[in-house]
Amino acid sequence: MNSRKHIHFLPCLVAASLLHLPSASIAQEPARPRRAQGQVHEIVERVSTLLVERYVFADVGDQMAAALRNAERRGAFAALATPEAFADSVTRLLRSISHDGHLWIEVSPGEYPEPAARPDTQGDAARRSQLRATNFGFPRVEILRGNVGYIQVSQFVTPEIASDAAAAAFGFLANADALILDLRGSGGGSAEMVALISCYLFGSAPVHLFNIYRRPQRRLDEYRTDRFTPSVRFPRQPVYVLTNAALFSAGEGLAYTLKDLHRVTVVGEKTSGGAHLGSFHRLSEHLVMFLAEARAISAASGTNWQGVGVTPDVPVPAELALATAHLLALETLLRLDTADVMVGERQQAAQEIRQRLGSAPARP
Repeated sequence: MNSRKHIHFLPCLVAASLLHLPSASIAQEPARPRRAQGQVHEIVERVSTLLVERYVFADVGDQMAAALRNAERRGAFAALATPEAFADSVTRLLRSISHDGHLWIEVSPGEYPEPAARPDTQGDAARRSQLRATNFGFPRVEILRGNVGYIQVSQFVTPEIASDAAAAAFGFLANADALILDLRGSGGGSAEMVALISCYLFGSAPVHLFNIYRRPQRRLDEYRTDRFTPSVRFPRQPVYVLTNAALFSAGEGLAYTLKDLHRVTVVGEKTSGGAHLGSFHRLSEHLVMFLAEARAISAASGTNWQGVGVTPDVPVPAELALATAHLLALETLLRLDTADVMVGERQQAAQEIRQRLGSAPARP
């Protein structure tokens, strides 16, 4: 469940970069462009093979491979001048067929890149330091007025690294009467973290969350709430999930799964629509490809959000989503228990939010 990028590449001058040849020497030595064109052909064949063998939908993979090979035969890449241009051209061609944000080529010299769904699996110190700076994906946790808990989830880091941070975040909110999960702007990451966060919102009885079909392995993996055993749970508290148009991949997966199970109210904007998972493959010394190889499937509906996004229950501009969700939480708590000792505080807080918003949001 990960983000998008672009890239470029080229045939003749491209080849110069790939083969470490100065562009002036290309005009003087006609044999070298042929070497470069041969390398471009090798890359096109490598991409085509990956698409046919591993792309999440076999028929679409076949279509993309055929289109790519036809484009090369027509000389579509011959006039491009940089590796970046080639990568961008191929990416646009493949996406015009697949409409898949989890599919791109990019310039990336050096070591084979880590799959985005498994950041820092090798314990890289620099990566871990970066993750620590955002509290491993949970940069903000607080109690809002009226005893409404708030958690910002900025990224979905694999539980092997981030489970302690998740436990600390939810543990801090153990006594909250309602929860708000702020996913706005979050992108790709670990499907396991999607499952882990979901586990906090249900009781001890197992709930089937979603499946992931992995085409290369021809395997269907099930994700349930008994996959993890959190020390604190919120099975009855009202939960609100905040979304925006930039929300993508794993973040969408959490919103979609919980909405499909009727466990949350989604507040904000319709999301991007990327429900595939994938991994990186090196194409050459300078180019890598991210390829969608698996797809998420909601256990509740058998569907996913690919190409359609997650539609909010309460549509509001992203910048108003938090205030709107806070107001909805306060109003829900007031309806649930009119004798609660916090009635006065909640009524006052709700009134102040209404004044800031200008009017009460539409009820879901």
